Amino acid sequence: MTRPKRKSLGIALVTALEIFLTSQLAIAGSYDELIQASKMGDIPTMHALLKRGLDPNSTDKAGNSLLTIAATEGNEALLKVLLAYKPKLNGRNQHGETALQLAAYKGYEGIVWELLAAGAPMDTPGWPALIYATFAGHEKIVEMLLNAGADKNIQAENGMTALMFATQNGMTNTVRLLIAAGANPDISTLQGVTAYGLSLKAKDPEITRMLDEALGKYQTRARLEAEERAVKDTQEDTQERQGPSPQSAK
Repeated sequence: MTRPKRKSLGIALVTALEIFLTSQLAIAGSYDELIQASKMGDIPTMHALLKRGLDPNSTDKAGNSLLTIAATEGNEALLKVLLAYKPKLNGRNQHGETALQLAAYKGYEGIVWELLAAGAPMDTPGWPALIYATFAGHEKIVEMLLNAGADKNIQAENGMTALMFATQNGMTNTVRLLIAAGANPDISTLQGVTAYGLSLKAKDPEITRMLDEALGKYQTRARLEAEERAVKDTQEDTQERQGPSPQSAK
């Protein structure tokens, strides 16, 4: 009597396993279709798959998320659809790049605007969006990032700042923009490279003049701030040695 039950149980387990494997294959196929739709710019298909519950943070084999793919392709309409599904804004591909970084590098102003409005982080490690935009020569995006509060003095992996890259590439207007935003002209890399030194090497007198003026103002301000801190520290030290005043001792 027990043998038929065991046989039935075995058949049920095999059937369940087949159903599970079939469903997993279907899910895998759906995700492949989702990635392909994003790369092809097929918004209706992608939208339909996301409505079915597929993960908006899905990535391809290189680690590029749907958002990163949209940013790389410059597909603003696709990006807007994705943002409605609240994907992670700081997802990185295998090179450590985010959607905002890639959009900044490629010069897609509309996509940069959408990502900033959605709250995408700007000062990511490695090669931040401001560095990428400056390196690639996209002055408008540099301005957008600065207005959004990007760290104007952030350094890339090699220690270079946006001001250094702008100087090196002879981007006079971008240098002026960064200086006006308060970029520190006194920063140097571990190898001692500075924006001023790069301007001399590039033989750009206008940029050298602007940096020289900015450097003088920055060093003067830094010296005054150091003197103010020294005076404050001296006053606090003197007060501690004298002890509490009668008024404060009450």
